[in-house]
Amino acid sequence: ENEASKKLAQIPGIGPITASALVASIGDAKSFDNGRQLAAWLGLVPKQHSSGGKQVLLGISKRGDTYLRTLLIHGARAVIRVAERKVGYAQSWLAQLMGRRNKNVAAVALANKNARIVWALLALLLLGLGLAVRLYDLSDPPLDFHPTRQLHSLIMARGMYYETAPGIPAWQRERAVEMWRAEGVI
Repeated sequence: ENEASKKLAQIPGIGPITASALVASIGDAKSFDNGRQLAAWLGLVPKQHSSGGKQVLLGISKRGDTYLRTLLIHGARAVIRVAERKVGYAQSWLAQLMGRRNKNVAAVALANKNARIVWALLALLLLGLGLAVRLYDLSDPPLDFHPTRQLHSLIMARGMYYETAPGIPAWQRERAVEMWRAEGVI
């Protein structure tokens, strides 16, 4: 189990199986620009049929990875079942949503929210690792946060992480390490 899986498993509704499946399938969270793109990739966003300024939202698109979507929705259903018995449930976001919609819609909405949280954690984990490398690598002062230096740090961090992380496809590992080794000191 790697560090990212352990962090994701702490999110309510995401256990160790879902966390490891998410990390293995998503790989690099920076493949997606934001959490909504990850949720759309998993098929957790509504289909749209918009015309003439009128927006019509339909059911979820059900495109993308069926296995991951199923795991996230089942985890959300478990959270809903447990949350209904808790004391502070009445004022929660989930209770308000379930007051307006049925349980299945609320479960998909919670799964969508969890997918966005997963993207944020995976993206920040990589960014934090890059920042740590930047703070550790003091060979090129001054220590500033110029975008070029941040990109350099992220490339280094991704290469270091992918070099030892289990479950990364070989082509992705080779590319990340190659980019890391090709980066010179800025």
